[in-house]
Amino acid sequence: MAYAAKTREFVQYVVAAAAKAGVVCSLIPVPELRIGNVPTGGYFSPVQKVLVVATGLRWEDWVGTLAHEFSHLRQWANDARVYLESDIDDEMDYCRLVDMWIGGYFEFTDAQADDCFRRVRNLELDCVRRSVRLLSAWDLGIDLSRFILTENAYIYSHTVAQYERTWVCPGALSSHLRGLRRVCPDELRPARWYASTRGEEQRALYNYLASRCMAPVGA
Repeated sequence: MAYAAKTREFVQYVVAAAAKAGVVCSLIPVPELRIGNVPTGGYFSPVQKVLVVATGLRWEDWVGTLAHEFSHLRQWANDARVYLESDIDDEMDYCRLVDMWIGGYFEFTDAQADDCFRRVRNLELDCVRRSVRLLSAWDLGIDLSRFILTENAYIYSHTVAQYERTWVCPGALSSHLRGLRRVCPDELRPARWYASTRGEEQRALYNYLASRCMAPVGA
């Protein structure tokens, strides 16, 4: 079966599984979406019961985002521990708090920032592990080393965001893939790795993301 046909089958599977969970899945042919002021390639909202992905990107990128956001849906549907730890109430979670803080809506204390970003990083790492298993099972022709590399950069970007109050620019991780290959691992690391700024690997990745891939929201 051609990869294009398998991709259609995968999309149909995600749409059907989302609908079974009471969630509407929408694929929108635009290069980026917005959560408030923060740009994103896709999102899952358990409050609005929607899973939305921007498909105005290269095929490999938006299919990876679809797998990522569907994995967030599965965390929610299965009451995964990391998901419950990232939840606050029916209207708010720690991911939304990060988005609002990045957008300048309020301030964190250092302790609040540490706690909030730790929860979000742990949620994202679990999501990426689920996404890798999902993509491996479907064999869609996606380069999993590339996927893991960009996902590692995305997870670690939360640590940069905590200290720089910046966010990943739309398409930046894909467009800087060659540079990221020099500084970012293409295998998943333990959770503590993503929280550190002291290791040689982390310092190199931090500096690259901060200088090449991230900017203040609205800049």
